Amino acid sequence: MPALVMAESAPVVAPVEQPSLLVRKQKTSADLRLVISKMNLYVARTQSAIDLLSKKDIDLTDAEDNLTSTSKFLLEAKTNLDKFSKIQISEENPTKSEAGMKYVLKKIEDNLKDARTHLLQSLSDLKEKIEESIQTNSDSTI
Repeated sequence: MPALVMAESAPVVAPVEQPSLLVRKQKTSADLRLVISKMNLYVARTQSAIDLLSKKDIDLTDAEDNLTSTSKFLLEAKTNLDKFSKIQISEENPTKSEAGMKYVLKKIEDNLKDARTHLLQSLSDLKEKIEESIQTNSDSTI
């Protein structure tokens, strides 16, 4: 009869402790503030480009309108983020606190998606008008 060989048991991995709700909330808040800040920088850069090109008599009203909408959604996201930061975490009922935070986070996410959409549309409008201007200028020099 063959001898039974006992396999070594696999090392036991201790479960990773999930950070507390407060720590997750603080990290999420910091990350979202960074995203909003970066998007505001893109808005400022795009506005600078629009201002420079407006001096060259290029009609950029569509790009400006979309950029205004972007700013509006970013302001709403920041307002909702401020609300998120003020949510108190209840030790007695953390599930209720988490549900409230998820609701506000969903609103922030929607605001940021809308801001992104309008910013991209603004850049697309800007690019289109520049291409039209280049085409018009090259046609007029021929």
